This record gives sequence, structure tokens and C-alpha cells, in this order.
Amino acid sequence: RDAATAPDAVLAAIERELAGRGRRALEELRGHQRALRRIPTVSLRAPTLVLVGAPNVGKSTLVRALSTGEPEVGNYAFTTRGVSLGHVYDGGALAGQVMDTPGLLDRDSAARNA
Repeated sequence: RDAATAPDAVLAAIERELAGRGRRALEELRGHQRALRRIPTVSLRAPTLVLVGAPNVGKSTLVRALSTGEPEVGNYAFTTRGVSLGHVYDGGALAGQVMDTPGLLDRDSAARNA
């Protein structure tokens, strides 16, 4: 190769590599975007039903039945470890939201988190 074309070839190779990295980065960002879209947003204006109660009484099952929420449902106590939210739609419009919470135990405050 002559000296004039060698830098052009190197530059073209660098551009191809950067384009490949850009495509991979863009695909990764699109994956993150899809994941973020699956996270329900909390509407401060919509009515919210918060289900609170003893463990293993069907709170998560009710959230699944009433809303778009998909909390884990198991046949054992304390399946729910965090707050889960689902939306309720009426004719395509947001009518409300349903929130699932972990089971509660009736204990003295001194015995909690011990």
C-alpha cells in the first residue's frame, strides 16, 4: 500500500468498529428502555388501593386479578418481599392503581426487626 491510502484504510476500519460498538450500545439501551417501560409508574392523581394485612391471605393474588400488576404468588408466607404496583384501566383510561405490600405480623415494637 502507498502511504496515502493506508491512513484511509485504518480510518475506515476504526469507523466500522465504532459503528459496531454503537449498534451494540443502542441495542443495549433499547433493552433497558423495554425494561423501564415494564415498571409501573405511580400516579399521584389516580385513586390507589393499598392492600395491607397478614401474610399468606391473598393480597398478591388479588393484585394480579384486579390490575396489571404481576407480583410473585406462592403458597407460603412472606412471598412478597417488597411493594408491588398494578394499574386498573377502564376503557383504556387509568381508573386507579392497586398496591401490594409484604405481610404484617402483630408484634410489640421491641420484637420487630430483631
